[in-house]
Amino acid sequence: MKGLPEGPYLRGYKSPTDVEDQRAINKLDEHYPKTKLFVGLRHPVKWFESFYNYRIQNGLDLPPAQELEFIRTGSRGVSIERANFHSSLVRFGKTPLDETEMEFFSYDKNVFRDMTEHRPTKKANPIFLYDTDQLGDKNGTRSLQLREDIQAFLNLNESMPSVLHYSPGHKVNETEQIKIDSKKIHICEQNYAEHRQKLLVVGERVARWVEDYFLKSSDVVLSDREHFLEILSSYSKDPCLQNGTMAS
Repeated sequence: MKGLPEGPYLRGYKSPTDVEDQRAINKLDEHYPKTKLFVGLRHPVKWFESFYNYRIQNGLDLPPAQELEFIRTGSRGVSIERANFHSSLVRFGKTPLDETEMEFFSYDKNVFRDMTEHRPTKKANPIFLYDTDQLGDKNGTRSLQLREDIQAFLNLNESMPSVLHYSPGHKVNETEQIKIDSKKIHICEQNYAEHRQKLLVVGERVARWVEDYFLKSSDVVLSDREHFLEILSSYSKDPCLQNGTMAS
């Protein structure tokens, strides 16, 4: 931000953990109610593999992936439990949280208590919701539509450039990278089948809540609703299976 000259430039920041932090959400709601937010989702199975390997790439030691059902000491935040993305989204106060909706959070009484006691009252901050698959969409028409919708969401006069692609994580020499890669997981391997099934249960719960509740808010914006819902419906399907067989 310091590199920009003075003037009416849009400035932003990236902080995924703020989506899970009720205090951060409430401060945005109270002090920066006009700040527009971008929130990305990802298929829970793909997310788990990517997040686990990201931690490994950054030099962190993790227990075997099959042991990470719940967040615990040493898990570095990687767990099936954390794939309940709706437990974070509900903190923005965009949904009524009626008796029927509460059932989506019955698995975690602590989250439920936090939501009912501390959700923001203004319900500010418009949200542009997307799935990461949309960022790498090879369909030129949809890709252009995404950029145009982002442009409209931000009230920009200039067209958005193509989506940038960047692989995060520490960069090391080839020898060290081989060692690191040996510790990474390949979630489509058979020994992760049970783990994937648990993530699919979570994925179905996330998809249902997002469609039935979160998307009903006028503050939540999408690009190509039909395509987004198609992606969302895949959260309960194993991405490692193609036509009934294991994907390579």
